[in-house]
Amino acid sequence: LQVTGSFGVSKAIGGKNSDLTITSNTASIDLTTSNTFTVTLVSSADTHLDVSTFGEDAQSVNVLVKQPAAGNTGSISFSPDFKFGQGASFLPTSVNSAEDIVSFTRFGNHLYGTFINNFS
Repeated sequence: LQVTGSFGVSKAIGGKNSDLTITSNTASIDLTTSNTFTVTLVSSADTHLDVSTFGEDAQSVNVLVKQPAAGNTGSISFSPDFKFGQGASFLPTSVNSAEDIVSFTRFGNHLYGTFINNFS
């Protein structure tokens, strides 16, 4: 759908959340499938997040990062596709069952991120 001019919506426009699968400690985001993703970190492991496929040139992306419910908490690292302000990368809340939201805006082949921690 391409709209030229104005576009009004009286209800909501929704999409599908995609649960990311972790394979060999890596979770890959396909930006052609969704704009919202959930990743559950693995106890005592670092999950590497990367982009497998880029979508539209201008795109907003949200990732819900969840800690495991039991055991040790996990950590997350990012491919060079992701950039954070002030050089301060996102660090997940290190409490079991904690939930954090990381939001990105795409410009070119980079996702510029901000984050809010600890929705537990």
